[in-house]
Amino acid sequence: MAQIDWAYIYRPRVQIGSVAYDMPLPIATTNERFTNDMKQVKVPLQNGVILSGVSRGALQVSFDGLISRNTISGVLHQKDAMMDLFLNSGGVPFTFYRYYDATRDNYRWYEECVCNSLAFTPVHNQVYTMAYSLQITVPSGKENVLITAVGEAPSVIDGNLSGRIYDGQVQGDDKLAFVENLDQLPEDRTLLYGPLLIKLPDTDGTSAVYVQDGDGNIIFKIDSSGRVKSISPISLARSIAVEE
Repeated sequence: MAQIDWAYIYRPRVQIGSVAYDMPLPIATTNERFTNDMKQVKVPLQNGVILSGVSRGALQVSFDGLISRNTISGVLHQKDAMMDLFLNSGGVPFTFYRYYDATRDNYRWYEECVCNSLAFTPVHNQVYTMAYSLQITVPSGKENVLITAVGEAPSVIDGNLSGRIYDGQVQGDDKLAFVENLDQLPEDRTLLYGPLLIKLPDTDGTSAVYVQDGDGNIIFKIDSSGRVKSISPISLARSIAVEE
């Protein structure tokens, strides 16, 4: 299996649809707090308690990092960007990548996250830096992991050289059907992790989202007033298969 040094938090980033924001570095410390919810009943004159209704609780993740720029305005710009992303987005859930390595296809991420708190610590004698603390809640209570050995030499001669972990399960070389076609996808296709949110600047129909075919013809439109236009009738289907 691939030997990855998780002590180094590589390129932590936030993803909301197609919008990605790389967290300011360095991140000095991070903490994960996994919990279980349960009901406790105390029986008089008996030792201990009776537990029932045990279920996974929410996951609390905190980060303590440092904004570092070579200008005062750069520091304040990063602060405003983080406030817009985590506090002024109306509670839109986001995907937080704790570890993001697209080169080797290695990821650790939390889905449907919501920011609990965001704190900044300005210090009078630190002009170009500002410490920050971020706490997020992961409703599912889970951390997702995808590990591969792309671009790495195997540490053993035989055995599971792919070294892939997906959904908490080790995937051998004969269990990669779910990604075998990824390399054959069109180059202009993008795989997005997390909810896709498209914000239009008005509500009177002036701005719109357009879908074009391969010849550049507009075949679908949704304007900011909610009207939908299509050049052909819309068909309803139980499922849609992706054809190569």
